[in-house]
Amino acid sequence: MDLPAAVTGELERYFPDVVDALERSHVLCTLSFIQRTPLAFSRDHAALGHVGGSAVVVDEAAGKVLLAHHTVLDEWFFFGNHCEGDGKALPEVALERVRKDAGDAVAAQAVTDGKIFDVDVHYVPAHERKGESVPHHNHYDIAFLFRVSSELKVYETARWFAYDEALRVHGLRGEPDTQFVRTMQKLMRR
Repeated sequence: MDLPAAVTGELERYFPDVVDALERSHVLCTLSFIQRTPLAFSRDHAALGHVGGSAVVVDEAAGKVLLAHHTVLDEWFFFGNHCEGDGKALPEVALERVRKDAGDAVAAQAVTDGKIFDVDVHYVPAHERKGESVPHHNHYDIAFLFRVSSELKVYETARWFAYDEALRVHGLRGEPDTQFVRTMQKLMRR
């Protein structure tokens, strides 16, 4: 599979569904980044950015969303993962993070239609990771909706929240993330 071509096609099909001007600009920036950057799907930081996949895990019947606790930021987020340059499809990349942070049972039963649910570009400042200096860069985040029962047991690093509760707990340490709010609004309109 030609991952850049496949994701470009998915983004072009998704474009009519964007909900606001900010998300529209994120889709256009992501398309441009993929087209001009051979390393777009790798964590090679010479590219000063990389594409990643995120999982928005929900139990729509219960009106709940599963979030992962980011220990460094002490904040609740969707499940986001980096592409590692191995050609895996973005929903698969996202599901790997669900497996790691919520458990095998959730990942094994999570179902997605593989269609893009949200697109966001966010800046990551320079930092140290595992003793390595990581330069500032952008995350080009493409999110997918996964459905699963909230009755499944999850790891301690994950927790189910009612939609309105998720909006209250996210951003307690600072300003709420625009992608998080936009995505939750999309869920609540479904």
